[in-house]
Amino acid sequence: MISSAEPWPEVFFRFLAVIKFQNGFQTMKALTIPHRLKWMKVCAALWVGTKQGFSEIRFITDDMKEGEHLNDLLENTPAEIIEGSIERAERKQEWETATPDGPLELMGLSFNFSAEKSTLTVRKMA
Repeated sequence: MISSAEPWPEVFFRFLAVIKFQNGFQTMKALTIPHRLKWMKVCAALWVGTKQGFSEIRFITDDMKEGEHLNDLLENTPAEIIEGSIERAERKQEWETATPDGPLELMGLSFNFSAEKSTLTVRKMA
Protein backbone atom coordinates (compact mmCIF):
# COMPACT_ATOMS: atom_id res chain seq x y z
CA MET A 1 0.00 0.00 0.00
CA ILE A 2 1.16 3.52 -0.70
CA SER A 3 1.89 5.80 2.22
CA SER A 4 1.63 9.56 2.05
CA ALA A 5 5.40 9.75 2.63
CA GLU A 6 6.19 7.94 -0.63
CA PRO A 7 6.74 10.17 -3.66
CA TRP A 8 4.14 9.90 -6.39
CA PRO A 9 5.56 9.46 -9.88
CA GLU A 10 5.39 12.50 -12.16
CA VAL A 11 3.81 10.43 -14.94
CA PHE A 12 0.94 9.52 -12.62
CA PHE A 13 0.13 13.20 -12.00
CA ARG A 14 0.33 14.02 -15.71
CA PHE A 15 -1.98 11.11 -16.49
CA LEU A 16 -4.56 12.21 -13.92
CA ALA A 17 -4.48 15.77 -15.25
CA VAL A 18 -5.19 14.70 -18.84
CA ILE A 19 -7.49 11.68 -18.75
CA LYS A 20 -11.28 11.77 -18.76
CA PHE A 21 -13.24 8.69 -17.74
CA GLN A 22 -16.33 8.32 -19.95
CA ASN A 23 -17.96 5.85 -17.58
CA GLY A 24 -16.85 3.35 -14.94
CA PHE A 25 -18.68 4.54 -11.86
CA GLN A 26 -20.37 1.17 -11.25
CA THR A 27 -17.17 -0.76 -11.94
CA MET A 28 -15.01 1.47 -9.75
CA LYS A 29 -17.56 1.32 -6.93
CA ALA A 30 -16.66 -2.36 -6.44
CA LEU A 31 -12.92 -1.65 -6.03
CA THR A 32 -11.24 -1.17 -2.68
CA ILE A 33 -9.34 2.12 -2.29
CA PRO A 34 -5.91 0.45 -2.71
CA HIS A 35 -7.17 -1.30 -5.83
CA ARG A 36 -8.48 1.97 -7.27
CA LEU A 37 -4.94 3.31 -6.97
CA LYS A 38 -3.55 0.17 -8.60
CA TRP A 39 -6.08 0.56 -11.42
CA MET A 40 -5.11 4.19 -12.01
CA LYS A 41 -1.44 3.17 -12.16
CA VAL A 42 -2.18 0.42 -14.69
CA CYS A 43 -3.99 2.98 -16.85
CA ALA A 44 -1.17 5.51 -16.43
CA ALA A 45 1.39 2.91 -17.54
CA LEU A 46 -0.73 2.12 -20.62
CA TRP A 47 -1.04 5.83 -21.36
CA VAL A 48 2.75 6.15 -21.47
CA GLY A 49 3.06 2.85 -23.37
CA THR A 50 0.82 4.24 -26.11
CA LYS A 51 2.90 7.43 -26.21
CA GLN A 52 0.09 9.31 -24.44
CA GLY A 53 -2.17 8.36 -27.33
CA PHE A 54 -5.48 8.54 -25.50
CA SER A 55 -7.29 11.10 -23.41
CA GLU A 56 -10.43 9.09 -22.64
CA ILE A 57 -11.03 5.74 -20.97
CA ARG A 58 -14.29 3.82 -21.10
CA PHE A 59 -15.54 0.40 -20.06
CA ILE A 60 -17.50 -1.70 -22.56
CA THR A 61 -19.46 -3.05 -19.58
CA ASP A 62 -19.82 -0.80 -16.54
CA ASP A 63 -21.38 -2.75 -13.70
CA MET A 64 -20.65 -4.16 -10.25
CA LYS A 65 -19.89 -7.64 -11.63
CA GLU A 66 -17.12 -6.21 -13.84
CA GLY A 67 -15.85 -4.29 -10.83
CA GLU A 68 -15.72 -7.46 -8.74
CA HIS A 69 -13.71 -9.21 -11.48
CA LEU A 70 -11.35 -6.25 -11.73
CA ASN A 71 -10.98 -6.10 -7.95
CA ASP A 72 -10.09 -9.82 -7.86
CA LEU A 73 -7.57 -9.41 -10.66
CA LEU A 74 -5.94 -6.46 -8.91
CA GLU A 75 -5.92 -8.39 -5.63
CA ASN A 76 -3.88 -11.11 -7.32
CA THR A 77 -1.50 -8.71 -9.08
CA PRO A 78 1.54 -7.94 -6.93
CA ALA A 79 2.07 -4.22 -6.34
CA GLU A 80 5.67 -4.67 -7.50
CA ILE A 81 4.49 -5.48 -11.04
CA ILE A 82 2.41 -2.32 -11.24
CA GLU A 83 5.08 -0.19 -9.59
CA GLY A 84 7.62 -1.60 -12.06
CA SER A 85 5.39 -0.54 -14.95
CA ILE A 86 5.18 2.99 -13.59
CA GLU A 87 8.94 3.11 -12.99
CA ARG A 88 9.59 2.03 -16.60
CA ALA A 89 7.16 4.69 -17.76
CA GLU A 90 9.02 7.29 -15.70
CA ARG A 91 12.27 6.25 -17.38
CA LYS A 92 10.48 6.53 -20.74
CA GLN A 93 11.20 2.94 -21.67
CA GLU A 94 9.21 1.61 -24.61
CA TRP A 95 6.70 -1.14 -23.99
CA GLU A 96 6.97 -4.27 -26.06
CA THR A 97 3.17 -4.62 -26.00
CA ALA A 98 2.40 -1.11 -27.24
CA THR A 99 0.80 -0.93 -30.67
CA PRO A 100 -0.31 2.09 -32.68
CA ASP A 101 -3.95 0.96 -32.73
CA GLY A 102 -5.86 -2.16 -31.81
CA PRO A 103 -5.89 -4.61 -28.94
CA LEU A 104 -3.59 -4.30 -25.93
CA GLU A 105 -3.14 -6.79 -23.12
CA LEU A 106 -1.57 -6.10 -19.76
CA MET A 107 -1.64 -8.13 -16.54
CA GLY A 108 -4.58 -10.22 -17.70
CA LEU A 109 -6.63 -7.21 -18.79
CA SER A 110 -7.70 -6.60 -22.38
CA PHE A 111 -8.12 -3.20 -23.98
CA ASN A 112 -8.85 -1.68 -27.37
CA PHE A 113 -6.81 1.38 -28.25
CA SER A 114 -7.82 3.91 -30.89
CA ALA A 115 -5.39 6.74 -31.54
CA GLU A 116 -7.85 8.29 -33.99
CA LYS A 117 -10.56 8.50 -31.31
CA SER A 118 -7.98 9.10 -28.55
CA THR A 119 -9.75 6.39 -26.53
CA LEU A 120 -8.74 3.36 -24.48
CA THR A 121 -11.63 0.93 -24.05
CA VAL A 122 -11.58 -1.71 -21.32
CA ARG A 123 -12.96 -4.94 -22.74
CA LYS A 124 -15.36 -7.17 -20.82
CA MET A 125 -13.53 -9.16 -18.15
CA ALA A 126 -15.97 -11.99 -17.48
